[in-house]
Amino acid sequence: MKRWIGRSVVVFVAAVLLASCSAELEKPAEVLDTDQSYLQETAKTWAEYYHISDPPPVTPVRFIGTEEADQVHRDCLLDAGYPVNSFGMIDFPEDQKQQFDLAEFICKLQFPLPERYTQVWSDAEISTQYDWTVQYVIPCLEREGHRISTPPSETVFLETWRSDAFYPFKDVKVDLPGAQFNQEMTRLENLCPQIAPGSVLFDGMSISDWTATR
Repeated sequence: MKRWIGRSVVVFVAAVLLASCSAELEKPAEVLDTDQSYLQETAKTWAEYYHISDPPPVTPVRFIGTEEADQVHRDCLLDAGYPVNSFGMIDFPEDQKQQFDLAEFICKLQFPLPERYTQVWSDAEISTQYDWTVQYVIPCLEREGHRISTPPSETVFLETWRSDAFYPFKDVKVDLPGAQFNQEMTRLENLCPQIAPGSVLFDGMSISDWTATR
């Protein structure tokens, strides 16, 4: 059994919509009391998502940004002892799926997204995603040599976001075998994140200011 840990637009959002089940979450010193309800619900959500009936208490290490989530969680699994195979995918024996699911559960809770980054997007956030797509993602991919189709107008982008979202990565063509393909796609996704970072979407950081931090 192999599992590729790569960028996901919907996994966290889908998971927070799941019903709750029993879980415990210890409080780290740096987490405010106001964070506790959210962290407890996050633990319950991921426990149900991974079908863990008796989840262990997990102490968060730090809150993470949306643009680093895939890499942080992947590194966490590697640190837990799970290797990657020749295709660049996280690898585990079929009979250890339950243990692997537990490891993923722990990694998600050690490195959670801040609550403000998990809200349902309003039209304002979708409009920001449009700006991110046309001002950052498309130029970034084109600098890497990929021809991207003309994006829709902002009006059409907003109208179709929830039903048929426009993603420039659909035009990315990487003609490489196996592990090289995965490595290149990961590199591009890290370089040109498809989804605007939470700091841009929800914290009001401008795209130019975010770019300056890279």
